[in-house]
Amino acid sequence: MADVKISDLSAASAVDGDALFEVETPSGPASEKSTGAQILAYISAAILAAANTFSGKQTFTSFIKIQRALEKVSIIADNPASGDNNIDVLTSSFPYYTTANDTNWVFNIRGDGSSSLDSLMATGESLSVAAIVTNTGTAYYMTGLKIDGSSVTPQWMGAAAPAAGTINKRDTYTFTIIKTGSATFIVQASFAGGN
Repeated sequence: MADVKISDLSAASAVDGDALFEVETPSGPASEKSTGAQILAYISAAILAAANTFSGKQTFTSFIKIQRALEKVSIIADNPASGDNNIDVLTSSFPYYTTANDTNWVFNIRGDGSSSLDSLMATGESLSVAAIVTNTGTAYYMTGLKIDGSSVTPQWMGAAAPAAGTINKRDTYTFTIIKTGSATFIVQASFAGGN
């Protein structure tokens, strides 16, 4: 393919990664030539060197190596109320309830008030959710789990479902949710008391 100038390209132009692009600069040499692959590398480096926010679902088709990750925690100055307590994963999949429990409760995991978890996940995808709850003198605990308002029975790892919380401690509930079909999920759950 002949060398082309970026200014000559149109939306319909088809170029490959080995084509040479002539980049005209206002100062210095009249032009410099770079391959399409080099230009993409420069652009990628510029994007990845800055903090970015992605609002849509991003798909990477190969492995991702993460050396450090920060996860948003919703610090809730309240306790889980009797009945359903929504965990809105579009806000945060990690709520921390700082006020001591005064009743048992049920967690309902969903996208948010207008989006179902089912609509956010494809079959064959998984999502992890964790919740920390605070107890004082009475060992209250989670008595049920729902996804999008429908009850599911978690598979508790290593033991039966907890029958009590931990007095004067913070308890952690962790859920790995796997979507196996339309509005169909399996949930692996774990309970860690005494933190």
